[in-house]
Amino acid sequence: MKEFTNITLKITLFNQIRSSILFLFMMGLLIFCAIHWSEGDYSNRGYGELLFTILFAVVFFSFTGFSILYLHIDYLIKNRNEEYEIREKTIIKRKNGIETWYNKDDIANIYLYLPYRRLDIRTTSRGFPWSNYHFVEIVMKSGEVLYLTSLLYPLGLESILINYIDKDYWQEARWFPATFGGDSSHKTKAVAAPMTLTTNAGKVRFDLTGSGNVVIDWGDGAKLETGKIAERDETFFKREYCDDKTRTITITGEHITCLDCSRNKLTALNTNKNPTLGLLFCNGNQLTAEAINNLFNTLHDKDLKKTVYVSNNPGSAACDPSIAEQKGWKAHR
Repeated sequence: MKEFTNITLKITLFNQIRSSILFLFMMGLLIFCAIHWSEGDYSNRGYGELLFTILFAVVFFSFTGFSILYLHIDYLIKNRNEEYEIREKTIIKRKNGIETWYNKDDIANIYLYLPYRRLDIRTTSRGFPWSNYHFVEIVMKSGEVLYLTSLLYPLGLESILINYIDKDYWQEARWFPATFGGDSSHKTKAVAAPMTLTTNAGKVRFDLTGSGNVVIDWGDGAKLETGKIAERDETFFKREYCDDKTRTITITGEHITCLDCSRNKLTALNTNKNPTLGLLFCNGNQLTAEAINNLFNTLHDKDLKKTVYVSNNPGSAACDPSIAEQKGWKAHR
């Protein structure tokens, strides 16, 4: 059995220097060339060569210097006064004297953002002076997001994900891996609270429509299933269990607009006020009137076109559709 060793991630002066080592090396080389030029004989050099050298230095410093400074400040802001300790089953965040514990089993999605030409972690190629800068988004099932930037661990956050967190993750290459103002902030905001389905069926199948990534916890202790969904196209997810005991399935997605979980022997359904859901089918299950009313109470009240179908359940006739209608939902029973 592999012995687990805790690891601590924090911003230190050494880590900051290590993150920008390639830039510092190139700046040192540029300064050396400038000194060497100043000590030479100008009479044997043309003005064109001098102008080219000065222009190159200005462009290089402006382009790389601003880019690295931007990323460096961006990462400092994200992890200011933060320290992370990664243990075998938990992630501990310490900030301003407050300690917060996160269970690794509560992780919904993980995104790793790397500069281009670093996407393959088996290679050590470097495309830009800021190639050491990269970051990880850890999205919890609660919707909370943790940011781990390379200033916390410049040796490569990929190894942290593989050797310590030990979870599946998505890799994305970016020319400029900033943590805000790009796609990541959009995706993070789109992550909704997880929806749960309680069932005693031996076989379960449901359809999802929307966009982005989804994570399915089938409630049987097996590895989480990940997938992608698309607008206008239903994506099917199914599971066959070895028995018919009661289980709770958890669905976490970035932008789920439709869930069809009909005919799955559901005894409870909680949408957790998923803010993007607009169409919900849960016909032909085992939902009592109380269970349907509880479902209605978990629906969101956002200004969207929203419809919920609960027909052919034991409690369809006796449920109270006004609970859903007060939130702008059209309830069919």
